[in-house]
Amino acid sequence: MNNQYEIAFSVRYAEKRTDVQVVILPASSPEEANEKLKKEVKRRLGCCDMAIHFTHVYLSGERKYETVVG
Repeated sequence: MNNQYEIAFSVRYAEKRTDVQVVILPASSPEEANEKLKKEVKRRLGCCDMAIHFTHVYLSGERKYETVVG
C-alpha cells in the first residue's frame, strides 16, 4: 500500500546549503520515499550532500505519525 510522505530536507552543493525544503512523495515506506528523493536530487544537481530533517507519513491527507530520519 502506498502512502504519501512529507520530507523536509536541505542540500549542500558548491559549498552552499539550501534552506529547508519540503516535498510530498508517494511510497510504500519512509525508506523508499527518502531513496526516491535522494535519486531525484542527485539527478538534478549531481554530486551533493543531502540532509533529511524529518519524514511524516500521511494517510487520507492527515499526518498520522512522524518518523525522524537522520
